[in-house]
Amino acid sequence: MRVFLLGSVAFLVIFFISFALAIFIGDELGNASYGYFIVAGFYLFILLLIAIFGKKPIQTLILKSTSKIFFND
Repeated sequence: MRVFLLGSVAFLVIFFISFALAIFIGDELGNASYGYFIVAGFYLFILLLIAIFGKKPIQTLILKSTSKIFFND
């Protein structure tokens, strides 16, 4: 139950941040649809990276980079 709740909250946070970012980009470019296309393209790019390289190498890369930030010895 806890995992479902945390996953739901994380999904909503990402959804609203993406929506706000799309509106912001659209305002800066002068056309709202440009912002939505750019955000959708970003998610498509992430999906393609996961499809090409697989989930494990990307997780390892993220884990190593965040470990260096938090455990800077």
